[in-house]
Amino acid sequence: MRFLQHRLRGPKDEGSILLALFAIMVVSGLLTVGLATIVNAHVLARHDTAFESALTGAEQGLDELIAQVKASPTSSSFTPVSGTTNAGVAYQATATASAGTWLIDATGTATVKGHPVTRHIQATVTFRNLLDDTQGKGVPLFGETAVNLATPSGVDRYDSSVSSDVCTTGGTQTSMVNGDTRMCQPAAPRFGVLATDGTLNLSSADLSNIAEADIDNAPAAGSADPDFTGKCGGDTGVCNAIGAKVQVSQDRLDYPLSSLCGQGIGGGVTAYDGSTSLAANTVYNFTNVTLSAAAVADLSNVANSRLVICFNGTLTLPPLVPLNSTSSPGHPLLLDPRPPTSLLLISTSACPQFTVNGSCAVAGIDPPAVNFGAGLPGETAVSAVIYAPNAACTATGHVDVYGTLICASVAAPSGLDVHYDTQVASFGASSFDRGVTVSHWHEITN
Repeated sequence: MRFLQHRLRGPKDEGSILLALFAIMVVSGLLTVGLATIVNAHVLARHDTAFESALTGAEQGLDELIAQVKASPTSSSFTPVSGTTNAGVAYQATATASAGTWLIDATGTATVKGHPVTRHIQATVTFRNLLDDTQGKGVPLFGETAVNLATPSGVDRYDSSVSSDVCTTGGTQTSMVNGDTRMCQPAAPRFGVLATDGTLNLSSADLSNIAEADIDNAPAAGSADPDFTGKCGGDTGVCNAIGAKVQVSQDRLDYPLSSLCGQGIGGGVTAYDGSTSLAANTVYNFTNVTLSAAAVADLSNVANSRLVICFNGTLTLPPLVPLNSTSSPGHPLLLDPRPPTSLLLISTSACPQFTVNGSCAVAGIDPPAVNFGAGLPGETAVSAVIYAPNAACTATGHVDVYGTLICASVAAPSGLDVHYDTQVASFGASSFDRGVTVSHWHEITN
């Protein structure tokens, strides 16, 4: 009987059972590994989601505090911000002042299934005086899309608290209405900088009358990216001076619209023809403006007075009229410029996109403009801060601006001199808009 049972089972049944058991163990192991992989994948997916959410929260805190710094960059301190995003991510951010900049430090924490994930980021906020010719990248003469200057042109510097006397190129004192003047007592350094984000056309004969010409927003060597518009055009002597008097940079120089005109009298809907005087220490806001000596006559009667004239159309400055002038202390019959900060001429209208010639590229929109000379020959002389980053500034005769000239484009086929008063920097540091740059975004990893 035992022999018969052995014959019925077969000699190798014991091995088959072992193989079956081994197969069950392998399959169970695979299932266990697979399940662990699935669980781990879910855990990693939750972590990845929390990881991204934490960064979003940190960036919200960063953005909130950067907005505060932009609104008031000269504040002594900023209250830390904290909160929770719509997705339930907690964030907090602090601002620490350091050598004229703000270090913004922000964290975001997302919690999933009781497990917190935190991201830590930082950025640097720097602010510059838009009217300073030495701090940051401010310049006395700027044209965003183009600077086209014929000879004689130049940029020199002086300090109105020392002397505003005006001389000829030969050194003889004269009146500011005479063309191509120089300051009798120049500041140190004597010459200033002009710049453009577009095409620079300058005579090489005038390189000795400037400290430097900057071509910003220039493409990298070998690049044809159309978004980079800075280039040298025209005079080969100027282009050959790249690396010396002419500097080329890929950085872009931007000037925002000013916020000083919001409460101006006139509301930007009326025009001014210059026939009546304007009250000192007042902000006006017009459409088109034609300036005259009568319009600013009262400035000289009020000590330390200032007049702000805003426009969203065309500013016309007639020739042969010394605008914003005063008698020279040593030569009463000669006219000196009053301090340029006493007259601010500000363009308020924005154009969505400019052509290379400074005209608005959008059909049906006329860009604001500054018209030196009113289409007539002769010298145009004005002492003012002309801040028109969205305006096409064009000239008929020669122009002398005592102060600062910021435009969308500058075209002066008979030449243009800008005489930068170093006192403009002090005014800009306390009373004018600031340019703010956010840089060096990076994540802190432990």
